[in-house]
Amino acid sequence: MAKLSREVLIKRFPWAAEVVPEVDEGEGYFYDLDPWDFSQEQFKLLEQMFEEIDNWFKQRDLPVDVVVYRVANVLDSIHVELFSNVSEVHTIVKKYKQFSRDLIE
Repeated sequence: MAKLSREVLIKRFPWAAEVVPEVDEGEGYFYDLDPWDFSQEQFKLLEQMFEEIDNWFKQRDLPVDVVVYRVANVLDSIHVELFSNVSEVHTIVKKYKQFSRDLIE
């Protein structure tokens, strides 16, 4: 099986690519994106999470309503900052964040 990486997951789930808002100088501060520094187990959880989100929309014949701002490894757990009007998306993300915490316990 191919090694999972950011590039592999974004190719499969293009909607999961982080969006960096354009900010004019003087309007405020925005951060550079962190590299995706995850173990293969964590990448597998990200893959499963993206697949579950993708399937939720496909089952309803809807376009994916998700904007991802950041995917990072925070204290050895998956941290995803996103915007979606769909509460189920937020529930899915919370579930996989907990799964990633369970990996380190």
